Amino acid sequence: MKKFIVIMMLMAGIVGFSSCDSNEQHCGDGFNLCFDLDGTPVSVYAEWYEKDPDRFRIHWEHTQGTGNQKLEIDLHDLISVRNYTVNDTENDGTSKFLYHVNDGITPTRNYVGTSGNISISEFNANKITGHFSVSVIETNASTTHSITDGHFYAIPKE
Repeated sequence: MKKFIVIMMLMAGIVGFSSCDSNEQHCGDGFNLCFDLDGTPVSVYAEWYEKDPDRFRIHWEHTQGTGNQKLEIDLHDLISVRNYTVNDTENDGTSKFLYHVNDGITPTRNYVGTSGNISISEFNANKITGHFSVSVIETNASTTHSITDGHFYAIPKE
């Protein structure tokens, strides 16, 4: 039981447990990207940058002790107000999604997007806003999961 409490305390320090609030246009507690993974809320503070001329990445990473977590959403083609289809190609108009969780205690979990949609609703040279819903597979266990109610609000350029 002590290990469980320690794990939960570590996770609370790594990821905020605020749920998205689409009516108020934020993810709560200073976070700007949030989603539900099989009904469990995840909230983080993300940034974005140009990875290549035709690939842009929304990302967040956190390391604590022997554990780390990261989220990557790659958008292929120039960023604009539009929809991107989640898959494993790098074709124009597609997106890749990865959520990596390693708490240093339990086996590492990699959630890789297999289908879904990422929608950019506002974009300027410095900030991106939109929403997403993604089906993912946990690659280590070969189980499918749902990422729903995904929102990102005014994510700043790195």
